[in-house]
Amino acid sequence: MTRHTLRLAIAASLMSATAAHAAIFIEDFENYTTTSNYTEFSGALTPIGSFAPNWLIGGSTTVDVVNTTGPGIGSVAQQGNYWLDLNGTASAGTITRYIGNLTPGQEYQVSFQYAANIGGGAATSPGFTVSVNGASSGPFSNGTANFVNGTYSFTAGPSMSASIMFAATGPASNFGPALDNISVAAVPEPHEWAMMLAGLGLVAWAARRRREAPSATLPMGAAA
Repeated sequence: MTRHTLRLAIAASLMSATAAHAAIFIEDFENYTTTSNYTEFSGALTPIGSFAPNWLIGGSTTVDVVNTTGPGIGSVAQQGNYWLDLNGTASAGTITRYIGNLTPGQEYQVSFQYAANIGGGAATSPGFTVSVNGASSGPFSNGTANFVNGTYSFTAGPSMSASIMFAATGPASNFGPALDNISVAAVPEPHEWAMMLAGLGLVAWAARRRREAPSATLPMGAAA
């Protein structure tokens, strides 16, 4: 196997495996900008600001897009400057996103990060649930202002679409769960893991070959 062929084989195996489970979407709330410390959005399935039509707010609830650089905000975004407060003004809010073009029978994972809201001066840990097409998990709750990771897995059905909802479980106060970095990606199948491992194995083999290759030496008396 030539070096060029080896490089192509490594690239093909790694690209095939990673493309198979690339994120369908990533929401870090950084596309929304505001100079105040937060902006509130109300329900009746009203799109959240500039995220329209991706996220919808449920019913008569409200949510806040929070700017951590604003005055009086104690909870810091996991990355960037913005996160979502799932409670707006004295209401336990819900947000929903619809995704399509899923592969029937394929497992997908919803990943997110969440923390307590300390905007009121002390950490509060209201809970929330995550549901896909009505099947829910949780409640999730975090008693500290440090974001932690959460996941929820589901298998796509024949409709090739899914409705993903985050719903605060109360109480209906001004300080709800802090959400950030929401994403959905396909879970790699066993053969995809095998392709990735094979690619990494080729990388290791090529590196070992380079280390073991004898260095070129010049004949006695030859000019350097």
